[in-house]
Amino acid sequence: MLGSFVLYIGFLASYQFLFSNQENFIPFDPLWVFTGYFMAMVGSEFPDWDFQFKQLQHRDIATHSNFIAFIFVGIVLISVAFFNISQTTASYVLILASFMIGLGSHLLLDLFPTYDPEKLIKDKGVYRGIGYMVRAVIQGLTGKEIVMRMTGSYLIHFPIRIKGRKTFPLALTRWWLFLNGLVSIFFAYFLVYLYFLIPS
Repeated sequence: MLGSFVLYIGFLASYQFLFSNQENFIPFDPLWVFTGYFMAMVGSEFPDWDFQFKQLQHRDIATHSNFIAFIFVGIVLISVAFFNISQTTASYVLILASFMIGLGSHLLLDLFPTYDPEKLIKDKGVYRGIGYMVRAVIQGLTGKEIVMRMTGSYLIHFPIRIKGRKTFPLALTRWWLFLNGLVSIFFAYFLVYLYFLIPS
């Protein structure tokens, strides 16, 4: 949640910086700012909702992707094409974009598996444990223990078998998370930019 909070604050700051000179700019208002923050938290938790469905495994491709973001963007684009979107307030767009910021933060942070530093130091010793943690920062990995865990729940799960397996390989998993995280954040800014392109 800390990652989504940081990204959301960055989103608010860049919104102010990039769009404050627009005619239909909506200034910060406690209602949409806090609702947007709530939706960013929902977005940051959304990928792990796969735990709630027996049909899905953890890190299922359905939740650890931009599938839901594509649906939201599609709804907005249909509204632009067929309805009078000028009646849609910026608050709605900002709240939707906030969800995508949270989603993107989760996918990007999933690149770095969690680990227990105390256990790592206890098992490997102070110097080797610190070495693993330093390499984690440099490489985006967390040492041999975590690489072993990556063969299980870290990998993106696919609903059908491809070449005998139902998970992406490690390299493809990391690219999948990275690109989907970036695209989700891009969608957030795209929606806001699209709103300001529409005459009020």
